[in-house]
Amino acid sequence: MSPSRLGRYLSMMLLSLAVVVLGGLARQGPVSADSTSEAVRVGSLQEGVSAMRRPVVKITGWIKDIAPAHLLIGEHTLLMEPASRVAGDAKLGLYAMATAKADERGQLHAQAVYLLPPPRRWQDLVPLWAGDSAQPPGDTSGYPIEFRGIIAELDPRYWLVDGRMVLITDRTLIEGQPQLDALAEVKGMQLFQDTVLARSIKVSVPTAYAEVEFEGTIESVAESAWMVEGNLVRISPGTVIEGTPAVGAVAEVQGVLQPDETVLAQRIIVTHPGMGLMSELEGLVESIEPMQWVVAGTPVLIDSGTFIDDSRAPAEVGMWALVRGLPEPGGSLLAVRIRLARPD
Repeated sequence: MSPSRLGRYLSMMLLSLAVVVLGGLARQGPVSADSTSEAVRVGSLQEGVSAMRRPVVKITGWIKDIAPAHLLIGEHTLLMEPASRVAGDAKLGLYAMATAKADERGQLHAQAVYLLPPPRRWQDLVPLWAGDSAQPPGDTSGYPIEFRGIIAELDPRYWLVDGRMVLITDRTLIEGQPQLDALAEVKGMQLFQDTVLARSIKVSVPTAYAEVEFEGTIESVAESAWMVEGNLVRISPGTVIEGTPAVGAVAEVQGVLQPDETVLAQRIIVTHPGMGLMSELEGLVESIEPMQWVVAGTPVLIDSGTFIDDSRAPAEVGMWALVRGLPEPGGSLLAVRIRLARPD
């Protein structure tokens, strides 16, 4: 091989070696402070996407520990925040269902906590409640209840209707097509505070200018509008308000649904949680006097604060009445609300 050809051969070998070395460096990437920053930025982006995809989780179990900042349900510790809602009086040893979201560290932040009957007790109640008696034999913890409200959540085992946990069984009679934001008329048995075992539910989708009635917690109060359990209630000069409105109080609203899904209130009854333990009574109206009715053998006292709902039936002897009020000495009941219906 001539010296000139040997020189060209060596030059080509050196050039190929340089290309290989430079290609390896390019694949490895520069080692500098910027590479660390890029890794952090990509990691943060992945964490952000992961956080957005975190679903709401549901937890059921026995309440094992209660503290101002946390709640232990089963083996799960839930962090309690000002926005966390507890429906009922949570106590050690009660059975509860909670909805929560996990943060980037895996800690659960409670959204809402509901008290439930224990699984065995729930199953025991179902065949008893399916009978003809209004109250299960030998069980004094529950009483008949009837209410109407907006469906906020649907689950095969329960619904959330205006803040109440409504338990659904295979014996629950459901009329209409269940859907979120529909109006549900629930008849059943009160098990615990804000927990109802449903016997029948009638579902309807309110149309504009239909009369509606619901009950919920007052979340804000203004001169022209209130927020009641997530529903915007408009106040007009013709709205009759009974009681003192305040955030945290309970409002029973009767009004007309508007095309923008707000409610133009006709009448609102405001009660406060601290005013006493409310009781309910259901039965036939046996007599009517200006200041006292007799319902199912119980004297029912009437005053200026009593709201008589006669939209379904007239206030007459022989009609069916659902009375909600305060127990008085001697076994009478001071009525806050009387809802009338025609007997079946």
